[in-house]
Amino acid sequence: MKKIIVISFIFLFTYCSKSTKVFKNDPYPNIEIPIYKSAKKIKYYIGKIPNTDVEVKSVRFVIKTAFPAMKVIEFYNENFKKIGFSHYYEDNYGKGNWGKFGDATIHKNIIVDVRQLIKTWINKDRKTRIIIVLKYIKNLDDNWNNELFVLCQIQPFYNLNDVKKEFGEQFLINK
Repeated sequence: MKKIIVISFIFLFTYCSKSTKVFKNDPYPNIEIPIYKSAKKIKYYIGKIPNTDVEVKSVRFVIKTAFPAMKVIEFYNENFKKIGFSHYYEDNYGKGNWGKFGDATIHKNIIVDVRQLIKTWINKDRKTRIIIVLKYIKNLDDNWNNELFVLCQIQPFYNLNDVKKEFGEQFLINK
């Protein structure tokens, strides 16, 4: 299970941008990922996390909106609540707080500032988790452009605290 968790989060950031196809063979046919009204560059992905049988459903798009994107956050809170999901952060992943960090992978080893929020919801039977990543990336001219990158993924639920108990803290930094 350790590898599934780590690979799942890597998959979220790496593989979701590889397709523009509408969902086919949907592993979560009863859950529609809502798309914010002004979304552009919409890309869909359905597939398995590499080297596992774990299926995920993802969508990625861009919105023009000012930081801190409160209307977008409220939109997802309302939509996921309507389908029976509740905000989940007991395992300290997806608390919904904005963080800021430097990222050298966006512009070929040039460090740019990124503001990022990760929020997660789970369904009542604790079998499915929805993860949303909201990200603002500072331009190379050192200005924020109010372009919000949105990534939403549906996947099986894993409580990271349970994984820590089973495998220890090293799974977060090793492998």
